[in-house]
Amino acid sequence: MKNLTTTLTLILSITCFSQNTKDLIGDLSRQTGTSLYIRPTITDPTIQKHYINAELKRAYIDGIDGVNKLRYNGLTDQMEYLNNDEVLNLVRNESVLIKFIYNDAKFKVFNYLDEKTNLKNRYLQILIDNPEKYSLYKSFEVSNVVNENKSSYQSIDDNKILTETNYFIGYNGLINEIPRSSKKINEIFKADFDQIIKSNKLNLKKEEDLKKLIDLLNK
Repeated sequence: MKNLTTTLTLILSITCFSQNTKDLIGDLSRQTGTSLYIRPTITDPTIQKHYINAELKRAYIDGIDGVNKLRYNGLTDQMEYLNNDEVLNLVRNESVLIKFIYNDAKFKVFNYLDEKTNLKNRYLQILIDNPEKYSLYKSFEVSNVVNENKSSYQSIDDNKILTETNYFIGYNGLINEIPRSSKKINEIFKADFDQIIKSNKLNLKKEEDLKKLIDLLNK
């Protein structure tokens, strides 16, 4: 029944895209707390850097029949949706999986703990999905630069836009940002990650090595 309700809600939300814009914004804001607004056409190269891919790409949305055109905005943390030549924000729903066709990338809204154990909520890309053991996720985050001291996970362009990729491990129903050191990982998950990392010469800064780590843990 819950899945049916979620599906109907999504269908109604997408159907509403053809209604009057003002009514749409008001209705969805009251129902979800998340505004839905029209974005201008993207021509500014700086604005293009807010996206993993500024071009709208074909994707599947759970509960919605057919193929839709979407793109992810790392600055606003919104999935933008093409409807009759207008670009709108898709209503956020933690139960909905989005899968892009061109690269098989899967996204979903998750709650997680950052490196400082602050509870946050954001779209994460699913790299490895194993609910019974360990899963791996990553985020794409864009912000205006305030402090130019950056880590190896970050890049700053000439227009002072900070692009950051963070990785997360899901285990036992919780998702934690991966710390920079294996010692801290051991403290979070109460497991001997350090031995696995050293014996397999894994680098926590490399995505492929993180995938190898999760694969080893899931054996």
